Amino acid sequence: MRGLLRRNDGGGRWFLGRCILTAVVFMMALIPGADIFGQSGLSPRSIAMGGAYSTLAEGAEAPFWNPANLGLRGQRSAYINLFSLTLGIRNNSFSSGQYEKYNGKFLTPSDKKALIESIPEDGFKLLLSSNIRPLGLSVPPFALVTDTHVGSDLVLARDYFDLFFNGNEPDRVYRFDGTGGEAWAYASICFSVGYRVPAPFFDQLSAGLSYRYILGVGFAEVAKSQGSFVTDIEGARADGEVLLRYAMNRDGPFAGKGFAFDLGFAGVKEGWRVGLSFINLINSIRWGKEVKEYELSFRTLKPLTVASSNVDSLIDSSDSEREVTGLRRRLPVIMNLGASRRFGMFLVAMDYQQGFGEMAEISRRPRFALGVEFSGLKILPLRSGLSLGGETGAGSSAGFGLRLYPLNIDLGVDFPGKIWPFDSKGISISMAVGMAF
Repeated sequence: MRGLLRRNDGGGRWFLGRCILTAVVFMMALIPGADIFGQSGLSPRSIAMGGAYSTLAEGAEAPFWNPANLGLRGQRSAYINLFSLTLGIRNNSFSSGQYEKYNGKFLTPSDKKALIESIPEDGFKLLLSSNIRPLGLSVPPFALVTDTHVGSDLVLARDYFDLFFNGNEPDRVYRFDGTGGEAWAYASICFSVGYRVPAPFFDQLSAGLSYRYILGVGFAEVAKSQGSFVTDIEGARADGEVLLRYAMNRDGPFAGKGFAFDLGFAGVKEGWRVGLSFINLINSIRWGKEVKEYELSFRTLKPLTVASSNVDSLIDSSDSEREVTGLRRRLPVIMNLGASRRFGMFLVAMDYQQGFGEMAEISRRPRFALGVEFSGLKILPLRSGLSLGGETGAGSSAGFGLRLYPLNIDLGVDFPGKIWPFDSKGISISMAVGMAF
């Protein structure tokens, strides 16, 4: 009994709480990713400029930001995206500066308290993403691009970390509600068109439309999770419930199909370029191949002690699996409002992004971005950006391009979570190779 109540006892610290944590992490690790539908258009240049890119995206990049850009004059006659790769990892709690500070150090009570307080009330969130665009072609005012995306979004309740760092405190109820996440992988084919329309106020005005055909490879989410753990003088008690929903296709590569329409407007006035776009304006995804729900629940019938000889007789547990039909998903709409202008050798862009729902990197919290590109070196444009708000909070970014006609090579890196890059809460790296004519 004393072993369960000792604050630093390994068995008491992890008992049952570790089981729940391990199960959730294991389930999420088996799935290759959560969607970043709203950010699938990330590219080296857009990342380097902090996401202030809705008025600058042209050619094969325009469909992901504002298809109306394809209808404006002054674009390259043709662009071929040969390859684009973006990788990212971030969390909402711990920075690289904290890692340097505490790595290898004996943690004092104040150190543990500081780490736990770094985690928000809604828990620790970890997001991994990868985006590959193997082919893109644009001949304004048309563009045809392909896109694949894999990622994962995991959430762990803050009490897990309290239990890990400090051990189980007698008579305290540890709550694990909200632990879970979502994951899926998809491929898409997008066709976009932009046309100039007459407007007396603008020098140019264009309207654009994109249609995306989406093929879902796999999908999983923890639809519901709750649990608690407490120790007292009699022993340990625990209860938990997890509902996992997933889709897969054993007979083929795709488990779901869907579509999305994007709408945009872009204008030019006295050197200023402005734009307004709505991504995922109309959309639907149906997961129809082997969609299942798995539910697990358990509770202790009697307090568990270190002397318990038959744990199975003290725990009441049940699990079930059932098929789900007609599972449909709708993606949150994203609004991009931007402006940009060239001042000599400097190109300055500003963006306001607003999500109308919560999903992975899509957030209802508005996001502001400012980006600058220096073109004093014709073959080596230099870029930098800052961002505030949204799901990632503050962030800074940088990058460059290499122009060796007709070859274009671009590299961008983003540090989310903090303005100072060396204290960020993650990193995104992107590289692309294309040909412009």
